Amino acid sequence: MVNYINSVTTFEKKPAPAELPPEIQRYTQEFLSFAKASTENTIAMCELLNRAKVEFREKEQNNKNKLFNLLCESIGYPKGANDPTIKKYVRIGESAQRFRPYIDRLPNSWTTLYEITQLDGKTFDDAIDNGTINIKMIGRDVKTLKQLSNPKATKKIADKSKKAAIQITIATDERKQIDALFKELEVLKFSYKLEINPNDVAKTILNNG
Repeated sequence: MVNYINSVTTFEKKPAPAELPPEIQRYTQEFLSFAKASTENTIAMCELLNRAKVEFREKEQNNKNKLFNLLCESIGYPKGANDPTIKKYVRIGESAQRFRPYIDRLPNSWTTLYEITQLDGKTFDDAIDNGTINIKMIGRDVKTLKQLSNPKATKKIADKSKKAAIQITIATDERKQIDALFKELEVLKFSYKLEINPNDVAKTILNNG
C-alpha cells in the first residue's frame, strides 16, 4: 500500500477503491483532497481523521477500530489506529479548535504541530502572545519551550550546571610529595567522580621532576 502522505508537502490524490464501504470512500476522498501544503489544510486533514475516528467509535459498539483501521489502510497506513503517524494526526485533530484562531502564526509542518499539542494551555497562550510560536518554528524549538515551562525540568537543568568544587593547596614544592598526592587523588577520582585540574605550577613540577 502506497503511503500517500510522506510529509505535508508531498501526497497524491488517488480514488478510493470502489469495493470500500461508502463512508470509507467518503472520508478517503475528503482526506486526499487536502493537497495544498498549508497550515490550515494540515489541521483540517488531521481534524477530519479525528472526526472519523469518533464517528466510527460511536458506530462500533465493540470499539475495535475496524472501520477506522480500514480508513487508515485506504490512505496508506496499513497499521491503522496503531500507526505512530496516525496517532499524531489524531492528536493534532483533537487540538484543531485550539489552533484555528492562530492559523497565520502556526508552522505548517505536521510534526511541529504535533509537538505544539504537547504544550499546556498557559505555555501555549504565552508563546502565541510573545511570538515564540511562529511560522518558522521547528520541533526542536517546541521541545525546548516545553522543557523550560516545566519547573522540575528547569531545576534539573540548573542542578546539572552546578558542581561542588574543592581547592587543594599543597604547601610544598617537592615533586615526590606532589606526585604521591596526585596518585592518591587518581584512586579517589573514580570513587567520587572527581575532576583533577592541576595548576601551572603543579604541572611544571610534575613534568620536570
